[in-house]
Amino acid sequence: MANVSKYFLGFCGNYVNRKPIIDLLAHKYNLKKDIFVIGDDMVKAINSYKIHFNKNIANDINYRSFETIGCGTVLLTNENYQHDLLGFEDEKNCIIYKNKNELFEKLDCYLHADEKLSDISNNGLLLAKKHTYEARFKKLLQFIEEKI
Repeated sequence: MANVSKYFLGFCGNYVNRKPIIDLLAHKYNLKKDIFVIGDDMVKAINSYKIHFNKNIANDINYRSFETIGCGTVLLTNENYQHDLLGFEDEKNCIIYKNKNELFEKLDCYLHADEKLSDISNNGLLLAKKHTYEARFKKLLQFIEEKI
């Protein structure tokens, strides 16, 4: 079940190399900034957004992706080939953007699409439930057994 949101768009994390785009999104979409918020307050912050903006710092998938979908909030993140490997699907269980123009196009599209956002957040939550420590452990064991 999707969360009850106060804000259309939010960001919970640190600026690192993201400050210019975060500030632009705050100006253009009234993005709620929760900088250096951690623990239970981080969960509360993410639960207060319909969409949680993410931009990975490098060529990685940061843990915030799983925290976001695990909260039942829509993840909006930059494209990375690893998303496919982990089961993330654009506009099914998250929203993936390739560049700044596509980011704005997608945000404009979802401004008044609450039903679609609800579907995406519900599918994201289902994906999060598949990524347990037990499932990871089994996958790691399978990988090791194949190599031996």
